[in-house]
Amino acid sequence: MNLREKAFAGLIWGGGFRVLQNLLNLCLTLILVRILDPKDYGQFAVLMGILGFVNSITYENFVSHIIQVRDESKIPYQDHFTAAVCIQCLVFLLLNITAWILSSVPAYENFAYYLYYMSASVIFIGVGGFRYIILEKQLNWKRYRILQAIGLICSMSIALTFALNGGGILALLFSPFGKFIPAIIDLFFVQRWKPTWEFSWKAYYPSFQFGLKRLASKGLKNGAKTFETNLLFIFLGVIYVGYLNRSFGITQLIILQFTTIVGQSLFPILTRFEPGSDSCRTASTIVYRSIAWTTIPVAVMLGSLAEPFINTVFGPKWLPSAGLLPYTLACVTINSLGYGAYTILLANNHEGRCLRYDVIRIIGVGIALALWPLYKNIMVYLLLLSICEMTTLVILLKWLKDVNILTLKDFQTIFLPPLITSAFGFAIIILPGQSSTGNTLFDWATFQKILLYCISCILSFRCLFSRTLFESLNYLPYPERLKTLLFYKKIYRFDSQ
Repeated sequence: MNLREKAFAGLIWGGGFRVLQNLLNLCLTLILVRILDPKDYGQFAVLMGILGFVNSITYENFVSHIIQVRDESKIPYQDHFTAAVCIQCLVFLLLNITAWILSSVPAYENFAYYLYYMSASVIFIGVGGFRYIILEKQLNWKRYRILQAIGLICSMSIALTFALNGGGILALLFSPFGKFIPAIIDLFFVQRWKPTWEFSWKAYYPSFQFGLKRLASKGLKNGAKTFETNLLFIFLGVIYVGYLNRSFGITQLIILQFTTIVGQSLFPILTRFEPGSDSCRTASTIVYRSIAWTTIPVAVMLGSLAEPFINTVFGPKWLPSAGLLPYTLACVTINSLGYGAYTILLANNHEGRCLRYDVIRIIGVGIALALWPLYKNIMVYLLLLSICEMTTLVILLKWLKDVNILTLKDFQTIFLPPLITSAFGFAIIILPGQSSTGNTLFDWATFQKILLYCISCILSFRCLFSRTLFESLNYLPYPERLKTLLFYKKIYRFDSQ
């Protein structure tokens, strides 16, 4: 197997799918925010917090061990399928128990009914997700992304059906399940998978150990999210939580896209390298550099143009989200850098350190929430959250250095170029133009600033960090074409020096 070709295929198919997904999700968002109310998004955020905590006990924690196994012949697929169905049955019971408890609390009585509806779909999710994991392990990116694209269309159809027929929050709750429909059809009717319901504890035990650690990480993470969302619901009210939800939602939709593509596409590749080897270090550096070089400049640009951006995407009634956008961008960008480091650690079998990271991060979020009575300001809270994310990121980077995955020199090539180029671009944006920034992204003054920002970043990368950029291009699809576009001539032979 040519891992380089599989990595390129993963990025190409992953990138193509993400472009399609972003376009369709953007169209869907533009429709839904004009049909649904901020209250619906606030209720959705609270429900997702509750569902996230219960879904911490999910099949995915255990079945994802399939990707960690270097020798595919040793993977007990039938055991994993049996365990996945049993675990999802347990989640079904937990969701119904949670709904029954919440139904006795007046403030959460309406949320309980939604949980009853949602519980019926968890087994459905487990079977579809099992198929996706198999395709990831096989590095069958073409089939994987085509099934996901069909699932995306199913999800949009479900969302629009509920929204246009007065379903309200149901459009947000049930749309994600559409992505599992094509995977289930492919598993049972195309591949003709026949479960034997066999189970060997001895064969499954390594996956069980791995899953327990992942369960603890996700349980702590999702539990903290549930606690955070419900406290903000009490502090701010459901409508302002809706504004905050949309601010985080659009930030994650844009900033986390490339990080997610790289993580999902290249994580199975990273697990095939021997931990601590030179090839593993090179691959990890390239992966992490691509994340930092993409997310930091985009975040700085969007934060500088928050009001026209929100007004263009969501409309005037969502403008309160614009004041939150720079803060949520800071949180999500630092978190995406942490996600990149987290993924590299996990690929190198350091799930214990990943668990410790989750614990430290939760403590930081808890401190920020505990201090709320002192400041009672969402901006201050988001600032404290950014400090928490930065602290945990530094810890992750130290661990990467301690286990000899990345070095200080690698960190310089990862972080220094995007920070400097973004600073130049930001200086261009804040310079006085021909008129005020404008109310939309299509305003000429705003569009001009965006164009100048992009040109400034590209020139800064090309002129100030020419050698590092040249070396990075060697690991991208179609490197020679990219070098030609960036005016690298044949006399540049950095990679041979």
